[in-house]
Amino acid sequence: MAVLMLTTTPAVFAGEIPPDHPILGTWQYTVSESCFETYEFRPDGIDHTISRDEIGDDRYEVSTAPDDRGFYKLTDIVMTSNGKKDCNGQTSPIGDVTSGYAMFGSILAENASLLRTIAESVHGASGPHK
Repeated sequence: MAVLMLTTTPAVFAGEIPPDHPILGTWQYTVSESCFETYEFRPDGIDHTISRDEIGDDRYEVSTAPDDRGFYKLTDIVMTSNGKKDCNGQTSPIGDVTSGYAMFGSILAENASLLRTIAESVHGASGPHK
């Protein structure tokens, strides 16, 4: 069950990502010994994703600043997919929307740079992405 928590942190939309936003860049997450995911968050609001055999592009929106707990609101909308299976054995349908949160930097465990989660909690988060 996914829990969506609303925040009042302002969001930015495709094409408006500030050049110093911490989400920008390429992040890699090791899902298992045989599978990893790569997310390239670009300044134009596109997230190029590779997960096992699936390759696609998402449009993303992210809040400009963290909320009081250090979380950024993050929403991805699947725009393209090659239709192949990802690390979880699933595919991402075009138009699929994922909403959740991201946390960056020194607030996190040692060597962690990015955690992604559905609720404003580090419990059940994916990551660390480096």
